[in-house]
Amino acid sequence: MSYLDLPRLHVFGCFYTDPSTKNNDPKHYLPETKRPAPWQMPRGRHHFKLIGQGAAEAADTSDWRRGCRIMAAIDADGNAVRDSAVVGVPLASTERPCPARIVDLDVYQQSVSTIFGLEVRIGTADGPHLVGRMDPAPLNGAWFEAVQPTRGWEMQYDQGSYGGDSNALGVFQSVLRIASADWTFDDTGVMGQLKRRCLVETVAGVDHYLLAFRFVLDGYRNVEGSIDFCYGRMTGTLGPLLPGDPTETPGARWLEPRPLPKGAPWYVPRFYRAPFRVDARTNRLQVDWSGSVSRAGFAGPPADHLGTITAVAATPNGPVTLGRIRVDQVTYQTQGGISELDLTEQQVGLLAEAPLELWTDTEEIGPKRLFAEPADGLACRTQNRAIRLASEPGAAAAASVHVTRFGKPLAGVRPNLLVVPVHGNTPGATVPPDNPGDTWNAEGALDAMASDTDEQGFATIRLSANRDPGSRTVELDGQVYFVYAWMGARDPAATAEQESQISVLLWQRYAVNAAPEWADIHALMAPYAKLYDAMSDKFDLADKAAFTFYANNPGFGFFTGGQPYQIAGFPQIQSGAIPFYLSLPITDPRYMPVTRDLSPSKVQTIFHYILREQQAIVPSGGDTP
Repeated sequence: MSYLDLPRLHVFGCFYTDPSTKNNDPKHYLPETKRPAPWQMPRGRHHFKLIGQGAAEAADTSDWRRGCRIMAAIDADGNAVRDSAVVGVPLASTERPCPARIVDLDVYQQSVSTIFGLEVRIGTADGPHLVGRMDPAPLNGAWFEAVQPTRGWEMQYDQGSYGGDSNALGVFQSVLRIASADWTFDDTGVMGQLKRRCLVETVAGVDHYLLAFRFVLDGYRNVEGSIDFCYGRMTGTLGPLLPGDPTETPGARWLEPRPLPKGAPWYVPRFYRAPFRVDARTNRLQVDWSGSVSRAGFAGPPADHLGTITAVAATPNGPVTLGRIRVDQVTYQTQGGISELDLTEQQVGLLAEAPLELWTDTEEIGPKRLFAEPADGLACRTQNRAIRLASEPGAAAAASVHVTRFGKPLAGVRPNLLVVPVHGNTPGATVPPDNPGDTWNAEGALDAMASDTDEQGFATIRLSANRDPGSRTVELDGQVYFVYAWMGARDPAATAEQESQISVLLWQRYAVNAAPEWADIHALMAPYAKLYDAMSDKFDLADKAAFTFYANNPGFGFFTGGQPYQIAGFPQIQSGAIPFYLSLPITDPRYMPVTRDLSPSKVQTIFHYILREQQAIVPSGGDTP
């Protein structure tokens, strides 16, 4: 539960992103679709940025449009500090070596969008600062009904509210890795405490301090015509990553939300799952509701009419009141949407084996119990939730699942697994239900096996293909699966419980072509030329002359500053923008294609074509080599 550990920093502000949505319609992957609908931002570049303080003007100093900054710092003893060297300083992405990218796994699974290559600076370049690179961060909770409707929940919600992605919120969690030379804050005070508390990893002789970073994005405008077009709101928390901590999930206990009452009017709020922790060291209850209470309006405060919310221990001898949980805009902006409640040692002892519940004192918004922890206290949450996997023999991938009971790791148990091929009507699919999705030969092609949990509650899930899964269309490679992990009697597939889900894009088997012709390459490039206008604005991937020019120019030294660079298996290729970007690690924000949906065998085929083309070039003033 590292981001809730002490010391920690709370941040609030603004983000920017411009993903193209032209690839969000399965019908656009049909060869007969020659002119796909532009929809929203057809020329989007999939950039993702955290905007630093002062990037936007706003009269209200608490307005998220003013940019990201540290709103509060909590020291090792749990006290808020008033250190101007920390509180109020900007947080921003550096855009080095280029802006980070945010990319869906597949058209049928747009709820594990992953941020690749985000580098974050806290502080200023010419003052005390830290700079860290974030591990790829998959969306770890997407809620598409996070804003109160202006008409009613049952009146075609999107039209009865704000439209587009303005109704949605997303939760991300990952790790920031800060090289020792990039942490220049003074070793005293809260930043010194944070540095000493962090897990340290040594890579190539350089120490890196590891911070957990969890943040919520909402209030996003993806419809042109607004001053906030492509911008949205961010709130989050950073804390020390500790040994044994999960990196993409809180590793905590979870509250399940009350269902929306049938026929509920517009003002009745909706709720989403919320992580919480009982800290026995400080005797505090910490509830993270930042992504769990519907907003009163676009980028607005939590829903009003919530009444007084009280935490209750549901003991076998009856409910025991623990105290009030604060849910308001001030907490959202300054504390990352995390409310804390001081407990007695006796109350901490009760919660060690009793589920937590949150109740309201008003009947105006329906049943008073708003949240409840499962009675058995079990939580089963996955990591490495977005997987791209080749189906050739020997190809494999791994994810993990963290199993706890009332917040304690559960060792020596094996999670249940369920593999679900995804169709348009599969719960959790992100396209209209009339889309066909996976074909018949997807059934049974993906194997998933779980190990027993270790002492820290982690089980490994190993994934591999037992045969060729085929493809959905000639332009939509492979098949998509949801893999669910759970304990007890729960059925996460019925509700598409994202936090217990692993999504897998399993590519079709493709024999590497060592002597491809342009027709073979054109077939691979044509879908990208059709769907990604931002690339076509630079050059047409499906045009042989343009492809050939950028397959040969410039030399790799242009990109590396003269440093040696080799493509594995193709050391003879020493030039070309296309082979350079195509050979980068998938975690690099410059990787091509930006959607990261080209299988390794197809990439190898492209390298063979480029190598042959380069070897056929006659050097100026010389003979064919």
